[in-house]
Amino acid sequence: KTSLTVAMAKYHADTKNSASIFFSMEMTKHEIIEKLVADKAMVNPDCFYDENQFGVDGNDSKTIAAANYLAESNLYIDDKSSATLEHIEHESRKLKVKHGSVGFIAVDYLTLMNLPTKDRHDLSVGHVTKKLKELAKELNCILILLIQLNRKLEDRPDKRPVPSDSRDSGQIEQDCDVWLGLYKDSVYNESQAEEGVVEILVRLNRHSGKGTAIVNSKWGIFTGASNQVLAGYRSTESSKMALDEKQEKQERYRNKNKGFNG
Repeated sequence: KTSLTVAMAKYHADTKNSASIFFSMEMTKHEIIEKLVADKAMVNPDCFYDENQFGVDGNDSKTIAAANYLAESNLYIDDKSSATLEHIEHESRKLKVKHGSVGFIAVDYLTLMNLPTKDRHDLSVGHVTKKLKELAKELNCILILLIQLNRKLEDRPDKRPVPSDSRDSGQIEQDCDVWLGLYKDSVYNESQAEEGVVEILVRLNRHSGKGTAIVNSKWGIFTGASNQVLAGYRSTESSKMALDEKQEKQERYRNKNKGFNG
């Protein structure tokens, strides 16, 4: 999840004339910068720690060029541990004052935030998601909030995530405009799946349709999938989406009954 969000942040910094900020409560600023440089240079980040790899295939010059480029970009990283909602709001607004606009905010991730004290955990989560949505509207920007999934999805035959797999899913689903899930078939079917292929699943989209994007992931760097991979995927996409929707409806029904009976 973090690697994909880092790639989104880099893309926005590359293509837009507004500032971006990445709040990382899991990884240090150094680790995030390492991912950004490797992504921009399209090199294996292991070469940063191996002088024999660093000087091969122009890795050194590509890395230096990428680092210099990112140093001049409007992409900011905040690695404060257990950041509060107030901290995220303050730093984002401060960035807008400095640059005139903020186009992209990423928060990695919800569970590691210092949540406000409420009577119940779901109320704390709901307060944060509601305020983050208000912040995105105020700044007129994209805001991505990374979350963890419930482990119960591991018990299903098809382990592609759906919104109801989110922890505290009721609050998150209510406030988010778009819900994305990631699925890597090679994690579960090593002998049959193609290594490195990742499905980006658009499960909820209040402004457009749902669907799936197929990409390759190598060294934590995301690129377009090959035509061969795409052709094989298209032949089964319709049946997968139908199964996913059926599973989501069943899960919603179970959760609704649990809440009623509780």
